[in-house]
Amino acid sequence: MTELEQIENRVLKLSPADFEEFRKWFREQEWDEWDREIERDSDSEKFKDLTERVLAEHAAGRTSPIRTISLIPISGLATTDFRRTSSGVRMLLTLC
Repeated sequence: MTELEQIENRVLKLSPADFEEFRKWFREQEWDEWDREIERDSDSEKFKDLTERVLAEHAAGRTSPIRTISLIPISGLATTDFRRTSSGVRMLLTLC
């Protein structure tokens, strides 16, 4: 039996309360890994060209609203605007 199979078997035997705790812990691990991946992509400038193209399309008025969410963070009012560019790329603008 592989190590993964052993872990799967142990998880299946957890009580409902322990399983819920495990799920919370595992979700945090996933979010932490997602954050590290975004940080690596940002550091490598992986999305630099796409970001520049999308911002240029928005500045030229070639985006259309998908939906807008208004938030009130501690620093003041912020609006998060989901838009679609003319090339179909979805973007997220946050204006504070």
